[in-house]
Amino acid sequence: MENGVGVAVVFQDHVAMVRLPDFTSIFTAEAVVISFALDLIKSRPIHKAVILSDSLSTLRSIENLSTPSEIIRKIYNQLNDLTQSGQSTSLIWIQNFSHNQILGNERADEKARQVITSPEAIRLNCFTLNDAKSITKTISNIIWLQEWKQGASKLNEIKNTIHT
Repeated sequence: MENGVGVAVVFQDHVAMVRLPDFTSIFTAEAVVISFALDLIKSRPIHKAVILSDSLSTLRSIENLSTPSEIIRKIYNQLNDLTQSGQSTSLIWIQNFSHNQILGNERADEKARQVITSPEAIRLNCFTLNDAKSITKTISNIIWLQEWKQGASKLNEIKNTIHT
């Protein structure tokens, strides 16, 4: 959302809300919530579980064994650990327009919107290398633009921006 990044896991009567750094990408947030759900499954005696996600890109990354993302590798390892301990977990993609009929997903979306202002939300300082690169690039561009606008060269008079 515009004012922050939050995710929620809903399992029966249990709700876990997680607040992530504001610069966290949607991809990372979707992966973190899957990882969080896997931790929940492991901590309870759940023998068969299904995780529903509307993030096809995250689910496809989990299927790709050569994925370089550290959060996706963590999920892959969590799934292997669950399998080794006899717990069965399936990940299922649900299209954005179709999950409005799924009560648990509607509730998870509602709770995710509440994360930003909720004192009950768990704060995780979790982000990926790609998130760090993105925020570093953004901050660098802001600093560079400020320096450029303060310059006094001929080029600066002609072109008052760093962007092409």
